[in-house]
Amino acid sequence: MPRKLNVHEDRPCVLCGDCSPGARKTISVDEVLAILDMTSDKFKKNQVWRTIENVCLSAIAVQKKEKIQSFHETASICCSCMNWTQRKKCVKVTPILHLKWHFRTLMPINKKRFDKRVIHRLSVILSQPDNFYRCLFTKSELKAMEKMATMKAKDVNLVVAALYQSQNIHSLFVTDSNVAELVRR
Repeated sequence: MPRKLNVHEDRPCVLCGDCSPGARKTISVDEVLAILDMTSDKFKKNQVWRTIENVCLSAIAVQKKEKIQSFHETASICCSCMNWTQRKKCVKVTPILHLKWHFRTLMPINKKRFDKRVIHRLSVILSQPDNFYRCLFTKSELKAMEKMATMKAKDVNLVVAALYQSQNIHSLFVTDSNVAELVRR
């Protein structure tokens, strides 16, 4: 996976758009595209998937212009997303796509629920004004993420449940007992 730690990397993370200063690793663009190719068909070709693919393809174009050898193009990846790709090998979904899915359905993609710490971290990252993935979220989702960024990680489920209810017109019916449990809290 990621090749080396690069403390002076100034490119944002390809998977979450994190622009904050900090240690990053470089990852082959081909590896990111391979992760996208292994994504389940129901997640392919949505906005998040297409945006990450376009970021990778533009990285290839820019590095080709700078005479980087073909198939050696790299992208930047933050340490949190690198850990995500290492640990979530059975779930071939990027963190941003998982967050978007969670906001819309409150349903887990795999057997485990989406961790509150990950939701909080992504909310902090997406609250950065220069994060290019912000355009993929609605105004209400961005407002909820800004609110979650100021909270403790253990309390974000209340904001997510309120966002879910407002997006679904405060419906009395939900798709699953787990969703009902989250909404009731």
